[in-house]
Amino acid sequence: MNLSDWGPDKKCPGADKADAVLAITQIDTGKREELDRVCFDQAEWLNVALSGDNLFATRADAHQTTSDVILFNLLDGSSRQLSQSLDEPATGLLAAQGAWVAWDTSGGTLLYNTASGNHWLVSPSEQSGPLQYPSIDGTWLYWTDWAADGYKVVVYDMQQKEMVILAAPGDNEQVWEPYIYGKMIVWERSLQIDQANGNNFLEWTKLPKSALPATP
Repeated sequence: MNLSDWGPDKKCPGADKADAVLAITQIDTGKREELDRVCFDQAEWLNVALSGDNLFATRADAHQTTSDVILFNLLDGSSRQLSQSLDEPATGLLAAQGAWVAWDTSGGTLLYNTASGNHWLVSPSEQSGPLQYPSIDGTWLYWTDWAADGYKVVVYDMQQKEMVILAAPGDNEQVWEPYIYGKMIVWERSLQIDQANGNNFLEWTKLPKSALPATP
């Protein structure tokens, strides 16, 4: 979790300034541990994603439009920067599953495998439209940005490195909030989006046949 600490024990001087804290809580014991604490006017922790014993977090310095992606190993307490070494700073959300982590960049979505070090950029195309807010499920990378005009339901097979467009909005429509479960993907289609009482429907389909689970 990322927290703002305004309490009396904060390090940041002044009543109008808080500490930006990155912390974890072990659910079965209730034990809480701080991984980092810094004055809010120096830096801010934004997004977190947990995969096994690896915690990924985005850290933005003051007045910075992009963020560093930091990997924390919760077993040995070590940490290292990912985005700076790859020269792909984060501009939005990140997601993680297994050895994979993905984050928004100015040029698309950066995919990185922590086990092998393999990484590549998945860039949007004219056909796919905007690709933001990544999610990972098995071999699939997909995006959940619902605010962008012309957004489509797009999935990317990380094993085959192939992109598939599954749904597109019609006139005065919006498709959004896709979610993968098993071999199915579901999303919402909103009709008459310019009206307050427009209709919403759920649509779903089987995912395209994929290769074996993604390997490093």
